[in-house]
Amino acid sequence: MNDYNYNYSPPKPQLQDELAYVQKNIDYYNGRWGSAMGSRYKGWNFVCMFFPYEWMCYRKMYLEAFLSFAAVFALNFALFFMPSEVFVWAIRLAFGAVGNMLYWRKSQRMIKRTDAMDDQDRLEFLQAKGGTSIPGLVICVALEMGYLFVIYFLL
Repeated sequence: MNDYNYNYSPPKPQLQDELAYVQKNIDYYNGRWGSAMGSRYKGWNFVCMFFPYEWMCYRKMYLEAFLSFAAVFALNFALFFMPSEVFVWAIRLAFGAVGNMLYWRKSQRMIKRTDAMDDQDRLEFLQAKGGTSIPGLVICVALEMGYLFVIYFLL
């Protein structure tokens, strides 16, 4: 007995590219991105809501993590380091709402960069630039701990 699925059709090139880029948890992102085709809203992301910078660094979105941290830091500084619960939850809700969209945009930018490449080079490039990064996550957590140490013990 064989396990062949005769109804199988190969994925579209875009889907192959997204699979090469996302790698882990592709079913989640394919469901979010596919169900929201043509829409800017790509669904809610609870992990990004509670751990935005960690999630971004884990997903190799280093620039986005830095810029969003700088924006939140500037807002926090403007409020004289006295964030209220309303401010904290507003920021969390914003990250939860836009996390998947940010990741989708990043994936589309990377896929667009591969237009002139042949299939093998394109997939290798997307696999190298995409996926996840445990070292990125660890470095992010270490930087956050250093930031908190400075804020609470040195200032």
